[in-house]
Amino acid sequence: MLKRFILLTMEHGENLSVLTNVSLFEKINAAFRHSITEKQMEIPESYIQSIVVSILLIVERSNQANQLDIEEERQFGKLFLEFDKYPLIYELLKEIEEQEIYHFSSKEVQYLTYLIVGSGLRFFMKNESIPFSFRGKVRNLIQKVSEGIQIDLTQDSRLEEDLTIHLYQLFLRIEAQTTVVNPLLDEIKQHYPALYGVVWFSLNDFLKAYHIGISEDEIGFVSIHFQAAVERMRQLNKIVFVCPNGVGTSSFISTKIRRILPNVDSIETASVAKFKEMDISAIDFIISTIDLPDVSKPVVRISPMVTNRDMKRIMNHYIDLIIDNEPIADKVKILQDTRMLIAPKIYFERFETKEQALDFLISQNDFSSENQRTDFQRSVLEREALQSTYLDNGFAIPHGNPEFVSKTTFSVLILDRPV
Repeated sequence: MLKRFILLTMEHGENLSVLTNVSLFEKINAAFRHSITEKQMEIPESYIQSIVVSILLIVERSNQANQLDIEEERQFGKLFLEFDKYPLIYELLKEIEEQEIYHFSSKEVQYLTYLIVGSGLRFFMKNESIPFSFRGKVRNLIQKVSEGIQIDLTQDSRLEEDLTIHLYQLFLRIEAQTTVVNPLLDEIKQHYPALYGVVWFSLNDFLKAYHIGISEDEIGFVSIHFQAAVERMRQLNKIVFVCPNGVGTSSFISTKIRRILPNVDSIETASVAKFKEMDISAIDFIISTIDLPDVSKPVVRISPMVTNRDMKRIMNHYIDLIIDNEPIADKVKILQDTRMLIAPKIYFERFETKEQALDFLISQNDFSSENQRTDFQRSVLEREALQSTYLDNGFAIPHGNPEFVSKTTFSVLILDRPV
């Protein structure tokens, strides 16, 4: 509420002193704008004002000994996939810290990240700021991760733009010898372990040419970029509502449909004439108040008054749609395939060290050449050196770079005692 009053007061050019500390506001405003200019970012003026006021209120709240607290469940809420902006926002706030105006806690930076991305702000850098060759390498990185997770993300322009900005800012942070701690790293690794591993391998290859390393915190942030792109790739559910009546009736019925199908991405309303001209190949099913003969898609016939029975009929079709669109896996075949992969490679042994155990497992697998075996073994040890793959439950899942694998197999080693 106070933020709204301050923004309205600024809009009308009135005196802010009644609402806030004007001197503090001016310092924060100047420092934040200087940071934007220095990092060559492009942010609309209305967003800058909103961000500055949000920062101001956090600082004033802290000065009054009111500490900010973020609920645990919010940390992994629907804004989680925008958390990749945390390092960028952290960097923008550094100017305020360097001028000794205020020092932010990680929770305050986290809160501002949620607040800013939740408002719909997208960050852009001036095109001339990033070399064309760098953008090409980012596209290669996306290609490599796409191959690793077997999902084609190369056509996602938003992923390319966001990732380019993030990685370019990462290089600037490394040059300045600054680091950003990722407060959600454990959650990222827990929820997206496979993606995290692929990103780790791909990023290390990406950075080899620059002779620099990367922290787990940064790998976590980059993983969120890719997971957000994966979410955008999910199949959209599209429904057409055909109604020959007026706009008022169509709007009334469409609203009722949306109320019972909140997760549908698109409900398009069409007249009979418009429907006859439509390409319905991408439509999942049709709802209509009239009969529609010779239509290739499922049609749910309802009355113009939309009764409870109509609602149930729509819901039943929607549930069938969700079930039919889920990948139907032959569980017996999966079990058989898994057994074929694992059964010949289950070992019961005793070793004194983790390295001995890894050497044994690798020696039991076939490689096209000794060089490939050496490269794979080195990648396994590099992965373990960065972060142990132990899962805290008696299991570990060491793995190497898939680039050095010709055929996927699993080997299981059961030890008589831990190493």
